[in-house]
Amino acid sequence: MAVLLFNGLLIVTQTAGQALISAGTAWFIFVAGLAAVHGLLCYQRIYGDPLLLPVVTFLTAIGLTVIWRLKPALMMSQTIWIVTGLLLFLGVACLGHRLEKLSEYKYICGIVGVGLLMVTALFGIDVGGNKNWLTLGFLRFQPSEFAKLFLMVFLAAYLAEHREILTFSGRRYGRLLLPPLRFAGPLLLMVAVALVLLVVEKDLGAALLYFGAAIVMVYLACGRISYVLLAFILFFSGAAVCYLAFPHVHTRVDIWLNPWADPNGKAFQIIQSLFALGSGGLFGSGIGWGYPSLIPEVHTDFIFSAIGEEMGLLGSVAVILAYMLLIYRGFRAAIHAPTEFVSLLTGGLTAFLALQTFLIIAGVTKFMPMTGITLPYISYGGSSMAANFLLLGMIFTVSKTGISDASFIDSLMGRSLAKNLRHIGLTLLGGCFVLLLYISYLQIITGEELARHPLNHRSLQWAQHIKRGDITDIHGQKLAVSLIDAQGNYRREYPLDEIFAPVVGYYSSRYGQTGVESAANAQLSGFDSPLRRLGPIHRLWAQQAGNTLVLTLDSKLQETAYAALGQHKGSVVVLNPRSGAVLSMVSKPSFNPNTLDSDWNTISQSADSPLLNRASQGLYPPGSIIKVLVAETALAENITSRQRQFNCSGVLNIGDYQLQESNHQAHGKINLQEALTYSCNVTFGQLALELGRDRLSKAFERYGIGQLSGVDLPENADRLPLFSRLSDGDLAQMGIGQASLLVTPLKMAMLASAFANKGQIMTPYITARILGPDGAILDETSRREWLRPVNAQRAEILHDMMISVVAEGTGTAAQVRGIAIAGKTGTAENPHGASHAWFIGFAPADQPQIALAVIVENGGSGGEVAAPIARQIFMKALR
Repeated sequence: MAVLLFNGLLIVTQTAGQALISAGTAWFIFVAGLAAVHGLLCYQRIYGDPLLLPVVTFLTAIGLTVIWRLKPALMMSQTIWIVTGLLLFLGVACLGHRLEKLSEYKYICGIVGVGLLMVTALFGIDVGGNKNWLTLGFLRFQPSEFAKLFLMVFLAAYLAEHREILTFSGRRYGRLLLPPLRFAGPLLLMVAVALVLLVVEKDLGAALLYFGAAIVMVYLACGRISYVLLAFILFFSGAAVCYLAFPHVHTRVDIWLNPWADPNGKAFQIIQSLFALGSGGLFGSGIGWGYPSLIPEVHTDFIFSAIGEEMGLLGSVAVILAYMLLIYRGFRAAIHAPTEFVSLLTGGLTAFLALQTFLIIAGVTKFMPMTGITLPYISYGGSSMAANFLLLGMIFTVSKTGISDASFIDSLMGRSLAKNLRHIGLTLLGGCFVLLLYISYLQIITGEELARHPLNHRSLQWAQHIKRGDITDIHGQKLAVSLIDAQGNYRREYPLDEIFAPVVGYYSSRYGQTGVESAANAQLSGFDSPLRRLGPIHRLWAQQAGNTLVLTLDSKLQETAYAALGQHKGSVVVLNPRSGAVLSMVSKPSFNPNTLDSDWNTISQSADSPLLNRASQGLYPPGSIIKVLVAETALAENITSRQRQFNCSGVLNIGDYQLQESNHQAHGKINLQEALTYSCNVTFGQLALELGRDRLSKAFERYGIGQLSGVDLPENADRLPLFSRLSDGDLAQMGIGQASLLVTPLKMAMLASAFANKGQIMTPYITARILGPDGAILDETSRREWLRPVNAQRAEILHDMMISVVAEGTGTAAQVRGIAIAGKTGTAENPHGASHAWFIGFAPADQPQIALAVIVENGGSGGEVAAPIARQIFMKALR
């Protein structure tokens, strides 16, 4: 153990830059104290269980190492408390058979135990939300840590004295056997103590500990499940009242049930604890290489999380297995104890140690509500350390005496007690094993998700020391680069700032990352290796620079689209319809990612939402551009044909509701192509009614409206109404892209691409390829079909109709001389101002190279505002 501690302290000294002299002094005191205790035990020929002290020394060595890592100023204090604890252990170990005499003072012990708790309740001070501390001059301690020893002695002695009565007598109520009321005092006392701790001292951990210990002791004494059930009923009835009446109890339960509701507030500690464990993986980050200090009070309540982060799952498992070995040897000593009282006391003390270990580890891993107690022999704390070494001394004393009263162990009551001890021991060991499985799941299965969570800033902290990969456009134009500052840390710079900001995003150690920076964080940081979860071993081969991301975007086309939007709010999406590659993605208003930190308050609170990538996350009513979908569906369902004549009088009467044409224009007799060319609302409202709710709903589903597209960017799903609840008026509104239908510009560009690509919609993607630091191609995106909602024949019909829209209809402002353009305009009403202006289309119409969607928020007419913007983009892309 001396070598283990020395290695740990040396590693921390090298990685965290702590003073070697201080560590050496503490190590010498620890080793000297341990050697002295061991020498005196050998000199006095005091032989107990040979595993107890080594296991505890292993735990204290780990604890000292972590405290030296986290709070070096507390290292010497903790060392002195450990040595003090070793001396207390030695003193108790020398008692030998005299431990039996404690039973003669059971009531004194009970009064002292309750008195210590009551003094704390009356005069205690609040530290960390728990009123469980007393201050005497310069000394501050927790009386509850010592009260447990006195109360365990009282319970063991009382139960040993009245064990036969509690076991064989009682009053039956149905199938429930209750103990005689006059002998149920200790059980009721411990339940009351637990509730006092919960209410007055706000100490949930101690309340659960004392309640659990009382139940264990009662079961050990009589083996009756009915008594346990009674205790649970009493305690949980009181706990339910406390949950409703006391805010601190309510808060603890709420942040256990849903910590993500307030991750930066009341649940900050547990969220950061989960992030620490998840970031640890199998081997951990390495001692001194993690960021456990992000957890408040990590050296006390949350020290297990620090172990899990820097020593990984292997460290977590080693600690839990050490405790399981300690619990096993404690119950083994209890089974072979010389008398009934000593057996009950040893079993109770071991159970108390097991419960304390289980509750704190379960709390910091969100297996149970947080309890705010210390991890035995590891957490910083003098009271806990001294009391737990006294507890260890009692168990050690029992383990050395062996079986001195064969008549007791062979008696009926002795065999019954041994059976009860085995039951409790196996239950507690089983609980620890379940906890071990849960932590394995947490650190390995969900670890990657926790490690990469946007609120987990550990990767951002570590990434400052790694040159993050560049982001370039398809022609090599740099969109994001990493530059080193005077402190040797890397910072991100964006050469084309606002033009690409919503899609490329930002990368900030303070505010996290968005856009491509977030979606491709693992590749850009070089953390995408499968070995990354192995922790420090992976760093032997870790890249000193991240990978370069080559996007499908064309910076020249992006600049054109950005300029074409002018001062308007809105978005432009340009796709290659044959591959799904995103050629341009513009969102306005934008922001300057180079000045993000200084501008954060302004841009994050702006009503214009500049941080939102409107192209993939903005949701808008589509208006008349959705008519291409309705027209194709009507043809597919044989509701209409190209030759059918519709009569547009300017108004469609639907009960008490009227669907009107724009500007109250009456189109007269028109066919389907003419209705699309001139965007006739009456015709498409009528078609929607004829299609009905089910067929129209399936049409939207067929085109993937309401589904995520799979683009490698943050994306919002479209919003569809519940068609079965639509009125006839709303159904007609759906036919013209109104009602409660909301879509993204990206999805509308994909809709246009279906008719440009013979009915096939490709999965959109923005990452063309990934290059290693040496320029080698590591990965390259290939085209992939997303949906095929329409056959080639009907796609060709809509293709021709959309050409007519631009050639002679509402979309003439999108015309480009010498190039056939296909498109559809839209003017979408919205309740928050002027109509949104839309245009979707593709070109050249005969051999489409690009498909696009343009939306101008509150721009008015799609034909007058959005179509001219599309024209500029067509001209740049095709000439």
